[in-house]
Amino acid sequence: MATNVTMPKLGLTMETGKIVEWKKQEGEQVQEKEILLVVETEKITYDVESPATGILHIISPVESEVPVAELIGIIASDKAEYDKVAAEGAPAAAATAAAPAAAAPAPAAAQPAAATPAAPVRPPGERIKASPLAKRLAKEKELDISLIPGTGPEGRIIKKDVLAFEETAGAAARVKISPVAKKMVDDMGLDVSQIQGSGPGGKITKEDVERHAAAAKEAKAPAAAQAPAAASSAPAPSEGDRLVKFTGMRRIISQKMLQSKTQAAQAYMANNCDASAIQSFRKQLLAYAEKKLGVRVTITDIMMKITACAIKAHPVINTRFTEEGDLWLQDVHMGMAMALKDGLIVPVIWNIDKKSIIEIAKDRVSLIDRGRSGKLTPDDMKGSTFTLSAMGMFGLEEFYAIINQPENAILAVGAIIDKPWVVDGQIVVRPIMNVGLTYDHRTIDGAKAGQFMQTLKTFIENPMMCLA
Repeated sequence: MATNVTMPKLGLTMETGKIVEWKKQEGEQVQEKEILLVVETEKITYDVESPATGILHIISPVESEVPVAELIGIIASDKAEYDKVAAEGAPAAAATAAAPAAAAPAPAAAQPAAATPAAPVRPPGERIKASPLAKRLAKEKELDISLIPGTGPEGRIIKKDVLAFEETAGAAARVKISPVAKKMVDDMGLDVSQIQGSGPGGKITKEDVERHAAAAKEAKAPAAAQAPAAASSAPAPSEGDRLVKFTGMRRIISQKMLQSKTQAAQAYMANNCDASAIQSFRKQLLAYAEKKLGVRVTITDIMMKITACAIKAHPVINTRFTEEGDLWLQDVHMGMAMALKDGLIVPVIWNIDKKSIIEIAKDRVSLIDRGRSGKLTPDDMKGSTFTLSAMGMFGLEEFYAIINQPENAILAVGAIIDKPWVVDGQIVVRPIMNVGLTYDHRTIDGAKAGQFMQTLKTFIENPMMCLA
């Protein structure tokens, strides 16, 4: 019996997931509990295990954005079942009793072959739904898949649609394009069906693609001329350029950052702090924590604890702006900005104000390890009320961060650098750390933000005051 593969719900708030990679190919044997595919949601990726042993039929291809619990594949128990599933393109394990009757050929099928089917009407840029097998067949037979009507679930193009279309449409539907032109089309994200070929037999050449791209650019020129000069169109792509398509992570980062800059009244302030005491405190704590508890405490761990203490003293920092009013939050859940190879994530340490520095260090290490191995869940990324971003490891003296919506503030912590410092009228060299606050002025007034920064500086220079 076939087993359905559906989009898993990886967190309480997850609604959709994006298929990043199928670890197995169409028609390949897969074992139960083997990693079957990689799903991306929010800013993380997650390995999904196979629910059964059998032969894989893929319904949703790579880059598909699929709602939770929707069918994305089928694992057939044997070759005969796979052939049936692949041919029908329908979820055999979920088929209804009425399906066989509905799928039965009508008497009219015995009539002479119909004329070439009309091409389906699709809005420009709409994703064409087709099974991987149908896509492969269309490519092998050089058929323009956008012209093929689909009879599968939700209009999906399946194997029999490609075969039927080839029989009725024949050579008229074949796409002839040179390898170089094909690569240019893919890199530029162009619709090949809109390009007129000038080569032998109507084959699309490199020059045809360049002409099409230039014409598309010229068509946009009138609108671009009315836009501000700063928004002038970019130069046409050259052959060496390449388009890197958005991953789910990069798309979400871009959306969130733009949303934050356009929707919040972001204001900034910074302070230099003498980090001598915090360095000394860490040195004393380090030996004990590493030897006795197996965790290495960092300046970031101490800064997160100190910042949480300062937030509790100034609760206006721990708020959110809403259309109904300012939401004051009781607990402090701190987001920890963390860089990955392909972007930025902000896992959350919950109730950080109630935790010791050692507990914070353990949470940080756990989140980093799971983040780097792709084991974080969407719930690990939710609920932060304030975020801290540390860039000292890059030697950055100072910087400002963008607020992590829907929070109202974020703290940027720079590197500790030896600098001249005045103490009791004398110039001495001290380790100085810059901290920069970005806050939403719709909720937090400048004076309130300044008071928070003043308290934070006091705690940094006298950490035992926070821990007393």
